[in-house]
Amino acid sequence: GQGAVPVSVSLFDRRGLADAFAGHDAVVNLASALPSTTAFIRKSAWTECERVRSEGSATVVDAARDAGIQNMIQESVSMIYRDGGSNWIDEDHPVDHYPISRGNHAAEASARRFAAAGGNATILRFGVFYGPHAAHSEQILDMAKWHIGFMPGRSDTYMSSIHVVDAANAVVAALTAPGGTYNIVDNTPLTKRAYADACAAAVGRRLWVSGPGRLGLLLGGGAVLLGQVLAHVLPARAHLRIQLKRLEMQLGLHFVLDTVQRHLQGTQANGAPGAGHIRHKIDFQSGSHGAPRR
Repeated sequence: GQGAVPVSVSLFDRRGLADAFAGHDAVVNLASALPSTTAFIRKSAWTECERVRSEGSATVVDAARDAGIQNMIQESVSMIYRDGGSNWIDEDHPVDHYPISRGNHAAEASARRFAAAGGNATILRFGVFYGPHAAHSEQILDMAKWHIGFMPGRSDTYMSSIHVVDAANAVVAALTAPGGTYNIVDNTPLTKRAYADACAAAVGRRLWVSGPGRLGLLLGGGAVLLGQVLAHVLPARAHLRIQLKRLEMQLGLHFVLDTVQRHLQGTQANGAPGAGHIRHKIDFQSGSHGAPRR
């Protein structure tokens, strides 16, 4: 009923993708393959995710060029920024490089290659997802039901997140934005302590214990450092107080992105973060949904 027609094609099939892209105005590449929460500590668990974001994104760009596509949106993550302390981080802040960020950097490089060939390329660096079907946030809520607060790293460091519905609305808005890199995060990032407390409050529990805390930065061995893994899922090692401004300024819009606490207030008995919440929207102020005016 939404006008979308599903097509089954491999992300690594350049000809098949080009055929599917033909006649369209834009390609939005949100493909990912994050490992399950029970497997992500193993370095080998990230192999497919890295392939999707490196080989897959490169193939998507090649196919888009073959099909004459002029506009490309590429998913990335805000967790690739370097530690910014308590300062606000914008899109010009230096990025970091660690083992499981290779795929993200490769995907962004593919988007820039699309732009260098004359296309309009937009990179969206999303915060940590939460909301219905965001597996990691649902698991954190389940932990809170057992009075366990999940805090990867120091409790006073910031993490920047985004509700899945707000993220989807930002993708739609980005279709009309000039090419470039944009942060897609809530307006008010929380410290990890505040995030854990919000999850506990959402399920009506008090936290008795929290972790892995600083210990998460010390575990290693044959696996990727847990701190590096959590830097991709829930950043452990760094302050990431990221701001959302550039996309709003480019489009002359105002995003209504509530904090984690408000979204979690809508949690239902099934524990899905944000379930039943109805405030996920973009307020165009001078216009209506889907028809922004500058």
